[in-house]
Amino acid sequence: MEGIVPLSVPRCQEDKQQSDRCSMSKDKSGQSSSQKPDLLYNAAIAASEVRKLFTSGTTGPSRQTQKEVDMNKKQVLEFINVNPIFHLATVDGDTPHVRGMLLYRADEHGIVFNTGKIKDLYRQLAVNPKVEMCFSNGIFENLIQVRIAGTVKPLEDLDLKKEIVQKRDFLKPWVDKVGYEQLAVYVMTDGVATVWTMATNTEPKRFVKL
Repeated sequence: MEGIVPLSVPRCQEDKQQSDRCSMSKDKSGQSSSQKPDLLYNAAIAASEVRKLFTSGTTGPSRQTQKEVDMNKKQVLEFINVNPIFHLATVDGDTPHVRGMLLYRADEHGIVFNTGKIKDLYRQLAVNPKVEMCFSNGIFENLIQVRIAGTVKPLEDLDLKKEIVQKRDFLKPWVDKVGYEQLAVYVMTDGVATVWTMATNTEPKRFVKL
């Protein structure tokens, strides 16, 4: 996905006594020392723990019911903030397009994401701002998918753009070169969400207004 740097996560080798310890490495003195996981590894663990909030009490799709996966507005917003990588569908004339995106935030004020004005996405949204977003927990055995349809609006808010760049270091070199004017920020305030799981695949859709 464009703009996202692949995470390099230390690999842990399980043994019979300590399955949760990372592989040992030798220091300069020849003594064995445990290799500390880096910050990305810790972040991955934290994200995994948070995701359990949406999968606890089930062992797979066969145990899910419509009632269990129904979400209200607050739960939808929590779910997409925990799972910020999503796919965004647009239409260019009669041709559909979809691409991976990274959510900036989702709250009572709307769902916010950004792109660049040099992108085809920016041109497509200028002509047709109607989109659909698809968020997933990425857990195949207990897959939950939230689709949100609505209309996006551009936000020409310099303070917000600066905030986004401050929190996303990978944007800074590009913004330093082309300026904040080329950073496009969008918000969806009228979204309608529907929740999908494999177990409820044939059930009637239920919609949540955001």
